[in-house]
Formats: sequence, C-alpha cells, structure tokens
Amino acid sequence: MRVFIGEPDATGDAEVKDNPHYLGSQHFFGVGPGVQGNEPNGSMAADRRQLEPTEIRLNVTLGLKAFLATGPAGPQPLSLVAVDRGKELFDPGLALEGISLVIT
Repeated sequence: MRVFIGEPDATGDAEVKDNPHYLGSQHFFGVGPGVQGNEPNGSMAADRRQLEPTEIRLNVTLGLKAFLATGPAGPQPLSLVAVDRGKELFDPGLALEGISLVIT
C-alpha cells in the first residue's frame, strides 16, 4: 500500500522517488492475529483470525513534515494505492475501517 498526500489522482504508476506527495509504503500479507494454541495453519479457526481487523502502522513523519513545509496550505486529500510488484491492484479485497494520523 502506497500513501500519498495532496495527490488525489495517485495511481500505481505514480513516482515515489523524490515525490513530495509520497509519504511511504506498507507491505503486508496475511494480516490478522497469528495462529494460537494447537490450531494448524490452514484450519478454519486460523483462517478466520486472518480476517479479523488488524491495526497496521506506517510512520509517515518525515514525508509529512517535508510536505507541510513546502506544500499548499489547508486540508489535503490522502490517497492509498494498493500495488503488487509495482502494479496497481484496482480491487485488492481490503476493507478499511479508518485511518488515523497521530501527531506528537
């Protein structure tokens, strides 16, 4: 997942190197709490756990600070682009409950 700010039309082809709108990427596969106890991978209980909501963190501090220092003032759209091996996934099968930016 690639994260952009102030670039509402970002796509899988959007430059990431030296792009002031690019905040970072997060790679994940098979998210969800891990298998516990005696449940083998591939069991129904383990498969259900993989579908449970999971918090995924990405530190965008450096990119966000740089954008805010040089970017336009006011609210800016946040864009998430799902990619696999650099190619955009138009239907990644992800359900997002929300996004939070924590500023300290």
